[in-house]
Amino acid sequence: MEEKETQVIVADLKQQYKGYCLVQLTLPNNKDFFVCRLLNWEQYKPLVGSSESVASAFETIVTKCLVYPTVDYESFQNDAEKWSPGTIQGLGEAIQKAHGFSQGEVSIKKL
Repeated sequence: MEEKETQVIVADLKQQYKGYCLVQLTLPNNKDFFVCRLLNWEQYKPLVGSSESVASAFETIVTKCLVYPTVDYESFQNDAEKWSPGTIQGLGEAIQKAHGFSQGEVSIKKL
């Protein structure tokens, strides 16, 4: 994705998600561009508290926090190339790191 296109997407997301802190995530060995919104504790707590497994927690975190590209549970099931298990787990870990929970080899850029 070209820098100009990225800037337009980020500007649109900042308008759409006013009041939220947005961060850009870059995963190792993945050239895709991801943006997530950070949640406060009251928004975050029920997401992981209701999960039955680690995999379920990652799915929930990614679907609730990822704002670009948009994703839902059905996408996870039907687009295995884009949403591989490793990508979902990697994004879940990156989103947790952005919230201050875990450490890993991800790049986070505050927008």
